[in-house]
Amino acid sequence: MIIEKSLLEAGYKKHVSSTYEAFKCTDTLYQKRITDSNGTKYFVNAWYYAAQPYANEGVQFEVQFYNRNDEVEMDVSLFTNDVNVAESKFDLIWLNMNLGYAEKEDDN
Repeated sequence: MIIEKSLLEAGYKKHVSSTYEAFKCTDTLYQKRITDSNGTKYFVNAWYYAAQPYANEGVQFEVQFYNRNDEVEMDVSLFTNDVNVAESKFDLIWLNMNLGYAEKEDDN
């Protein structure tokens, strides 16, 4: 419950669907749109795993980065229970690799 609370406080939206269980072994996804003045840089998916008798509560963070000009897509997963660590690592990757936007303001 601590991780879920930190995800909600950080602005993540919760979505529950049994269809997720087939490929992520959980039914709970939290997602957040990361933006700046130019548009949407990327979306962070946080797959939430509730505590079980054999395992503690946990989360797996994922991002699919884009570079439209080079038609490059890259999936990155991070395993941490700290939302701030995950977001800062993803932003460093986005900045240092000079990646593109998932959605740009001028696309609308």
